[in-house]
Amino acid sequence: MLMATTLRTWGGIISALLGGRDLSAEDTFWAMDGLVRGEATSAQVAGFLVALRAKGRRLRRLRGWLRLCVVMRRG
Repeated sequence: MLMATTLRTWGGIISALLGGRDLSAEDTFWAMDGLVRGEATSAQVAGFLVALRAKGRRLRRLRGWLRLCVVMRRG
């Protein structure tokens, strides 16, 4: 299993996921924090969600959490 580390740009995070790599805990935190705080653009959110979907394996575990992020972002 390949592990991506310190990719703290949306492009780096999305590319890592699309490349089949697992994110480090720190990179995952950075991405989720950006989602919850509303700091990501709509395009970045969409790209991240599509990349998670493409990566696949852990999507079921994240589905509820991601739903919460979307709801919080909408206010």
